[in-house]
Amino acid sequence: RWIKQGAKWGDHWAYTPVEQTAVPKISNDWISNDVDRFIYEKLEEQNLEPSPVADKATLLRRVSLDIIGMYPGSSLAEKYLRSDDDNAYETLVDSLLSSPHFGERWASMWLDLARYADSKGYEADHVRDIWKYRDWVIRAFNEDKPYDQFLGEQLAADFISNPTDAQFI
Repeated sequence: RWIKQGAKWGDHWAYTPVEQTAVPKISNDWISNDVDRFIYEKLEEQNLEPSPVADKATLLRRVSLDIIGMYPGSSLAEKYLRSDDDNAYETLVDSLLSSPHFGERWASMWLDLARYADSKGYEADHVRDIWKYRDWVIRAFNEDKPYDQFLGEQLAADFISNPTDAQFI
């Protein structure tokens, strides 16, 4: 009924072939890569200007909270804030991605979806000790385990020939 009333309907994006998209031919000092060109084009359509670049302390806080879910250690923060290197931000991001806190931060979303709880998680759940699974998920994120392997080991590890203890967890 919704479609008959005039709702736009078409093919779902997941079932259409990937097509090359032309990068907008826009130039501005704010633009530093092709993704920025797409963003800037949309900003222009809305008569908006890009926000000014944040200061280093603000960038440090934002990226740290996003990647590891907490403020960085003082030595990493000082190193970034004092650096005059043009690649200081990239170096900071690489450092945060290599932190064990990265896996803890991002695994928490997966564990929430899997309804993980260290012990009694939900009303009628019985007590259980499955912290090894939590640690396995965190390690998988920190090791950048390929998604197909990550899912396969969780959903069908019993079909792996001679699985390791880690795969079977």
